[in-house]
Amino acid sequence: MHIVKGFATLLIAMAIGGSAYASPITYMLMGSLTGNLEDSQGQTTESFVNTPFVWTLTGDTTQVVTIGTHGGPTTIVPAITDTIALDNTVLAPSIPTFFAVASVPAIPPAGAFAVAGFVDVTALEGIAWNSPALFGYDGITSVGPLTVNFDNSGPLPTDSGVFSISGASGLVFTAVVPEPPGMSILLVGFAGWAMIACIRMREKRDSERQSLPHS
Repeated sequence: MHIVKGFATLLIAMAIGGSAYASPITYMLMGSLTGNLEDSQGQTTESFVNTPFVWTLTGDTTQVVTIGTHGGPTTIVPAITDTIALDNTVLAPSIPTFFAVASVPAIPPAGAFAVAGFVDVTALEGIAWNSPALFGYDGITSVGPLTVNFDNSGPLPTDSGVFSISGASGLVFTAVVPEPPGMSILLVGFAGWAMIACIRMREKRDSERQSLPHS
């Protein structure tokens, strides 16, 4: 019976653990931006002025790297997919990109904050934002929606040319780890079956004891 109970507990733990460490994770930055799209000759092919955008990056949390920088941890998650939707224009970076978040401890008079971004980590090409609310964020769990501030940007090569951002406003950041309902339900179901089996075994044992002749 103890084996059955242990098995049920293990299944429940697996169900909970599977939800907590789900992969991948979807990061989303929304707001308005101003910038240009340029061809290989440096000629502007499209301009954006306070254009609403949704930048969505899906990260692979199984490949996460954490290093120490700025006196705090920096988490880097490689992108599986990365798209930028601006009105009727959809861009995809033509270089490997990452979600990165770096926590910066308080240095008076400034308080603690974090800088995050969708970037190429070697050349800092992409967009970055900051917020005190992101301080300590591990980069691989759900968070937000949070209002954040535009921090900086760098020219980002895309499938439609080089995308340069000069400013952004009204930024809201969200990160979502999808729950694996199918597996969690299956494991909890097995756990329930194991617990029922445990109860029936105990009832059978008690019944057998009651049926024994008393001396």
